[in-house]
Amino acid sequence: MTITIPPVPVSVPELEASSSCSAVGDSVLAAAKDARAVADSAGDGAQSLTWEGVAADAADHAMTVLTNEIGDAVSALWGVVQELDAYAETITDLETRHADLVTLRSSLVTDRDALIADAAAVGEDEVSLWLQLRASTLTLSISTFAQTVETWSTELTTAEDAVIAALQAGDTAAEARDFREARPPELQASIDALVDAGVLPEAMRYASAADLQAWLTDNPEAAAGLVDGTAPLTGSAAVLNQLVNGAMMTNPGADVSAIRMQGVHDFFADLDPESAALLATLYPSLVGSTDGAPFDARELANRVKVIDALADERELLEGMEDRHEHHQGDWDLFGRNNDDLEGPLADTRDRIALYESILNDDRTILFFEPATHDSDFNRTYDGGIAELHGEITADTQNVGTLVPGTGSHLGNYDGNASRSESFHNAAPDRLAMITWMGGDLPDSLLDAKGDEWSRDLGPKLAGFSDAVRLEIESSGSSASTTYAGHSYGGAVVGRAEAAGLDADRVLHIASAGMGNDIGGPSDYPDSQNDVHRYSMTAPGDPIENFQGLDAGSWGHGADPDTFPGTERLHTGNDAGPDGAPLQGSSAHSDVFNHESDSWNQMLEVFVGGEVETYRTPTYDGPVTYPSSRGPVYNWNRSVDGWNDDGSTIDVEG
Repeated sequence: MTITIPPVPVSVPELEASSSCSAVGDSVLAAAKDARAVADSAGDGAQSLTWEGVAADAADHAMTVLTNEIGDAVSALWGVVQELDAYAETITDLETRHADLVTLRSSLVTDRDALIADAAAVGEDEVSLWLQLRASTLTLSISTFAQTVETWSTELTTAEDAVIAALQAGDTAAEARDFREARPPELQASIDALVDAGVLPEAMRYASAADLQAWLTDNPEAAAGLVDGTAPLTGSAAVLNQLVNGAMMTNPGADVSAIRMQGVHDFFADLDPESAALLATLYPSLVGSTDGAPFDARELANRVKVIDALADERELLEGMEDRHEHHQGDWDLFGRNNDDLEGPLADTRDRIALYESILNDDRTILFFEPATHDSDFNRTYDGGIAELHGEITADTQNVGTLVPGTGSHLGNYDGNASRSESFHNAAPDRLAMITWMGGDLPDSLLDAKGDEWSRDLGPKLAGFSDAVRLEIESSGSSASTTYAGHSYGGAVVGRAEAAGLDADRVLHIASAGMGNDIGGPSDYPDSQNDVHRYSMTAPGDPIENFQGLDAGSWGHGADPDTFPGTERLHTGNDAGPDGAPLQGSSAHSDVFNHESDSWNQMLEVFVGGEVETYRTPTYDGPVTYPSSRGPVYNWNRSVDGWNDDGSTIDVEG
């Protein structure tokens, strides 16, 4: 019997001594600081010269060249400091593992030599099972060792490549100077002030907007400072702040909001893309919610706000979990646990998931306000958000906006966003969608009877619609717009129309009403005369019993389904060939079921296609009581079909 002797273990690649690598990084850092001090001194020296004539010009030129060259060196040095630090840390770890690998290889070689000697001593005919087991085990160990060495070598190569790539990707001295000189001096002054104040690190002094955004993602405390307005309002930022918040002299009767928005739009039109991106990143609270600012700038600003909000929510969750754990043993005399944080905990985790998705999936957020809480973790503000699904370009044909209803907040926002996303995905080349939740919505059906939320949000939606129209026009498109309100969101859209909503089409989906105090088309301003309106409510949806109620601050105006000039649409059946008629309380949300008749009707309104008008239902049970609207759904009957009295019409607008 013979045994197979395993191969000699692979050699461990040599690793040059790198203990000085970190010191090199420190030296580069020190050199950068020294160079910057020299540059500053050179600049000061140039200003203090008292020479005159040709000598003064020559000296001034020499000082300028010196300052520029030193500035170039500073930029180059700062560009590699971080890469060198990371490389030093990696090499230190690889050195430790290298020593372990060398020791392990020596041990494996010793074991192999011992195996060869023991096998030779007994001869082929006397090889025992024990020797075979030793050979197999050693073969496996040597194979595993080879894989470990390969992994180590790959990590070394990756670390070296990263440094080389960073050096090769860095700007030349002239490019670095050109980049700095192209940046508006007032923006650079803002960054310099933030660096000098310690809000931003030295490495970010000449960073691009993209690099600054990436750094802020990992440094939320700096993002919080920017959200709180740490950056000084100088130069272009001061001009923008005046446009947004300052006093304005106008002619009597002028639309101040429109003037401000156009001024903001013109302001950004004069900025190059990099400056606009940098301004949005440095002043997120000024740009993120400002109508007239381009959507790509608003997206960058709101990303910084989300970074800040995510850190706050994570801190909040930690405190809530500690309190929740503490109260697990807190029981009252009736055997009930006094902890009431299950709901707030779930909401907080849902918001964290939302914020992480926004950052990780590069979602386009056009408006953002974080939720707020009291000391007992009860939500005091639902938060606000607007998200663009798709993009608005010269080829965009339609832009739809969906406004959610009662019970909507940031914790469950993604459910509403998925509805908008489904419409965009169905026609990505023709339709961009926006989910708009501009602030607090009623939390309960009892609250939903009041108009305070719709009166607050309606004018905000109207202002946002002007910004959407401006974005469409700026993109070179002539896209049609549709504003759809679901449930209480219908009342918001109604009050937005009362404030001059810029819409081609309006769609009321199981809507609470046309807006408090709106009894007929004449109650809307003349700007709404050409708006094409559509409405749909499934049979038996409980909201039927509240549509048309309007008394003081209670109720939401006229019934959308019977409003003069509004086309009532068929809600039909659920998705699939065997889909049952959509009806009852579940239909209030089921009308959004993907590929259901009602969902397809909504899509056709959004893209300007063909829709089917209302068809009266047939029932399998008796009608037990009437109402002003005809038979009212009750639990003694259900819809089993539809009378064939609808028609197909083209969507206008």
